[in-house]
Amino acid sequence: MMPEHPTIDELLARWEEARQDGRELSAKEVAVASPQAVPELQSRIRQLKAMDWLDEEGDGLPAIHDSQLGESTEERMLGGSVPTTLAGRYELESLVAAGGFGQVWRAKDKALERLVAVKVTAVDCYAEARRVAQLKHHGIVSVHDVGNEDGLCYIVFDLVEGTTLAEQVEREPLTWQQSAQIIAAVADYVHHAHEKGFIHRDIKPANVLLDRNGKPVLADFGIAVTECELKSEAMTSVGTLAYMSPEQLILGSIIDARTDVYSLGVVLYELLTGRLPFADHTVSGLREKILTGGPMSPRLLNPAVPESLEIICMKCLSTDAADRYASAKEFSDELKKLLVSVA
Repeated sequence: MMPEHPTIDELLARWEEARQDGRELSAKEVAVASPQAVPELQSRIRQLKAMDWLDEEGDGLPAIHDSQLGESTEERMLGGSVPTTLAGRYELESLVAAGGFGQVWRAKDKALERLVAVKVTAVDCYAEARRVAQLKHHGIVSVHDVGNEDGLCYIVFDLVEGTTLAEQVEREPLTWQQSAQIIAAVADYVHHAHEKGFIHRDIKPANVLLDRNGKPVLADFGIAVTECELKSEAMTSVGTLAYMSPEQLILGSIIDARTDVYSLGVVLYELLTGRLPFADHTVSGLREKILTGGPMSPRLLNPAVPESLEIICMKCLSTDAADRYASAKEFSDELKKLLVSVA
């Protein structure tokens, strides 16, 4: 039985439970006994609806490997109609990954006789291609071509032979030194993007590729935006919820370099402990934990983690962006100093 004056969180949980049962209730219907709570509840419901895509299959690329594909993802996005050759040049050989936005194929560039990665999607991807093309850096996947074929849009990238950071840690946990080295390198790549005016907004282990030498390469700038775009329009919440900063969950909040610093901190925490800093079985529950902050100490989960590294990681995860590192470079430099001090 609901209390006489339920909290906003309790009302929101009631709304979400009804929605999961197939009933779309309004804020007024949920808060019928608490009319004073309706305005705030309406705002919270709007924010949750802005993240509806999180319940859909796939959250970006690379995300789900071909062994995990259900026919709904492939057929819904591409209609099962991907041609075997694009532009008479790119010969698709094998499906590497698939998600809610399309597919990534290993392909042969017949003109230059080399292997490439080709992302195929049902939506216009020219803007994404132009974004990534501006980020020329050895640690960021390069774009070589973009085009349309039979109503599909495709982008041609470097093919990184290896695995993803997500796959690597599933197979074998990394030492804290390896974790710090990888994140320091990725933070440098992110800083390069920031200097070019781009905020990634979707940093996660699945978007960090590891080549055959274990060197990380950052991928998937599909939802990256420029600082100019962030200032000129209201951006909705995008990214993968567990890796999103608190400000990404509040419409109208300032999104800047410190947003990516937070996500880097989440990935570092996960590498060090084997678990995410926040988890919940509902979107609203996870959202509230991220907004509230206060993850468990990494050293309680992994005593091998040095106290100095825990301090660095927890600073990145500060709920208030002002308390984080001001730049990805500052974060990277701190990790490098730590690694040198223990070498």
